[in-house]
Amino acid sequence: MPAATRCGSRPKEFELFVYMARHPNRVITHRTLLEAVWGEASQEQPEYLRVFMGQLRKKLEPDPSNPRFLVTEPWVGYRFNPNGLRPRPTHQPQP
Repeated sequence: MPAATRCGSRPKEFELFVYMARHPNRVITHRTLLEAVWGEASQEQPEYLRVFMGQLRKKLEPDPSNPRFLVTEPWVGYRFNPNGLRPRPTHQPQP
């Protein structure tokens, strides 16, 4: 039985997760993810990525609406944060 079936994910969800897991803590552009998982022609179907990322978050995130592991990088792409830790806020000097 394929690993994707054993863990309850669809093959494309599994491919998406594996690609991201192989590039931890790196911002991966929408274009790169679409090409890697769906092929070059998929660039005209960016909604695939949004839908599949939402499905993965429902399966993997404790709170899918506030993701810690599969993080959106606005207007750029996504980043896999394997430890799930949120970045520490930077201290700004007081005036």
